[in-house]
Amino acid sequence: MIDILIVILYTAGILIFGFYKAKEVKNTEDYLVAGRKATILPLIGTLVMTEFNTATLMGWAKIGYSAGLFGTMVPVIFIVGYGFYTLFASKNWKRVNCISVAEMFEERYGKDVRMIVSIINIFLLLILCSAYLKAASIIFNIAFGLSLNATIIIICLVVLAFTLAGGLVSVIWTDLASFFVTIVTVPILFFIGLKKSGGMEGLKTVYSSNYLGWKVIENWSDPILSTKFIISYSILLTMLYFTAPWYAQRMFAAKDEKHAYYSMAWTTFLTFLLYFLVMAVCAFSKVGWPDLQYEDMSLGLANAINYWVPIGLRGLMVSMIFAVCQTTLSSIWNTNASMIEQDIYVGIFRPNATERERFIFSKIITLILALFTIFGSIYLMKYILAMLFIADVLLTVSFAPAVGAFYFKWANRKGAIASIISTLIVGIITLAAKWGPYGLEHNEWMVLYVSISLPVMFISLFLFSKLTKHGTKELEKINKFYLNLQKK
Repeated sequence: MIDILIVILYTAGILIFGFYKAKEVKNTEDYLVAGRKATILPLIGTLVMTEFNTATLMGWAKIGYSAGLFGTMVPVIFIVGYGFYTLFASKNWKRVNCISVAEMFEERYGKDVRMIVSIINIFLLLILCSAYLKAASIIFNIAFGLSLNATIIIICLVVLAFTLAGGLVSVIWTDLASFFVTIVTVPILFFIGLKKSGGMEGLKTVYSSNYLGWKVIENWSDPILSTKFIISYSILLTMLYFTAPWYAQRMFAAKDEKHAYYSMAWTTFLTFLLYFLVMAVCAFSKVGWPDLQYEDMSLGLANAINYWVPIGLRGLMVSMIFAVCQTTLSSIWNTNASMIEQDIYVGIFRPNATERERFIFSKIITLILALFTIFGSIYLMKYILAMLFIADVLLTVSFAPAVGAFYFKWANRKGAIASIISTLIVGIITLAAKWGPYGLEHNEWMVLYVSISLPVMFISLFLFSKLTKHGTKELEKINKFYLNLQKK
């Protein structure tokens, strides 16, 4: 009862805080990009909590459980991916200062490229939301014995309430509150796991020596977790983050370029640290539950929270899981609503829509997204980690056109479309080739996809851009884009 009470109090506090901050929302720009006045600390909180999500926690829990301390090397991908974003993307996205990622593609390449990117991003965000909610419901199910479906509905409705009220303003500030809870509870969970498992001596009883540290050479082609996979994953996330709509939306919301840049730099370090500690806890959990098989390996983290953490503190830990889930859900709903409102509703059907009509439409879309998330979590999510990798493909297809938009003046509309289509084909083929009896063989697929897709996307962008002539209107569009970018 104490644990449940703590979760209820936390949930009530988040709702009250979200509704309080919602009073700052006066128009569509406030709702979708927080009035473009977010400062460094709120940005750090929302960026960290957007990435620190339940689907990744549960998906990576399987890797941490099976690969031991070598699994703690996986969070290095954030140093690479976020580092690249900080240096080469954060300021550029702030300079374009759009409402959605797809809007930039229209300004640089044209309306058809914008629509392709919008449709792909909207679809992938629907997948991600369902995966995040299903992962959180599993932990609540173990902790409190609630049915998965009931947990899914309760979490979704609570998050929906404050998201509808205040859009990105409520999202950013409730993210910050959740961030403070997370940076307190994760280190505590790490030290509890360290003590309960017996530390290194305990790990030696369940892992072979190659899994007791960062054995990079020894694990180069390891079937459970290979160094090749980690390198490939670092490259994949570098491609993914560059065009991730939820990160670009935070850059649009930043007060200026300086706030965008430094918030991403701090997010790089903090996200690495939090996931490092969580992966260590997953390794410790194998000492307590050494016989978990296949998909059940993801439950090591949930078991550690439920059975190792004392009453009262366990409620705070579960609140942290709820915080992680609610921040990611609200963030993605808001991002998706901004794309649908800006790219489809205004872009196609109602270009002359009034401010009030756009505002109401954004809220209706948020409600529809929440209902789809509930449906998808209950009926569509079986392999959480595999769903994340499918979403990764959809996110990375626009990487080369995005880099080309900012850095290659020769990149044109036809090259961008060719790059997106060719990368999507590579993704589909490699996913089909590496789908085994227990889902996606992530080790093999990641190396295959990255090694093929990266050269294909840039070669196709280059060839089709160079082999096709720029029209007069397209040249004017390109020159205008770079002129505006330089001014900002």
